[in-house]
Amino acid sequence: MSPSPRRVVDRMRRLRYGSRRSFERFYQREHDPFHFDSNPYEAGKFDDLLAVIGAGPYRHALEVGCSIGSFTERLVPRCEHLLCTDISEVAVERARERLAAHPNVRIERRTIPGEMPDGEFDLIVCSDVLYYLPTWRLKRTLAGLRGRLAPRGAIVSLHWLGEHGAAVSGDEVHDLQEQAWGDLEHVVRLHREGVGPHGAGYRLDRFDRR
Repeated sequence: MSPSPRRVVDRMRRLRYGSRRSFERFYQREHDPFHFDSNPYEAGKFDDLLAVIGAGPYRHALEVGCSIGSFTERLVPRCEHLLCTDISEVAVERARERLAAHPNVRIERRTIPGEMPDGEFDLIVCSDVLYYLPTWRLKRTLAGLRGRLAPRGAIVSLHWLGEHGAAVSGDEVHDLQEQAWGDLEHVVRLHREGVGPHGAGYRLDRFDRR
């Protein structure tokens, strides 16, 4: 049974400061605290993400904020090599168990932007993760992600637009992305209205490096 919108938002408020400790506690309380595997809203959101990402294959992909691997499981067939990160060791261990049958997936506990992975990626995915960063860390993260984008690569970003006490709003994340990635081609702008907690909807953008 999917949680009520109020319960989802109340859970998210516990993470408003984006600290590792708060995320570890969050995942210790429940195996799938965001209900990625049972909420039809999440399934529809993943469908939109995959449609914007396209069939691939992508040679080297990065997923920031992979949680327990729910979306990762759907993304992996489109990637030759996929690196996934999350701030929570508990979430990372669950994702590793879930994706154990996929040798082309590597899942690591990292705190972004201080532990930004090295190398270049032709796909970078950030879904419902960047608004947990305070503005100064968010700006550093956006610059760091831009620096990791390979020629002809794509960054795909999605964030819910409701208010949940996070450091910045979903709208602010996407507005700052447009500023930070102004030299990239903004090829997809999607605003899905009336879905998710409180019907707040989400924004989904894709930026390509030519």
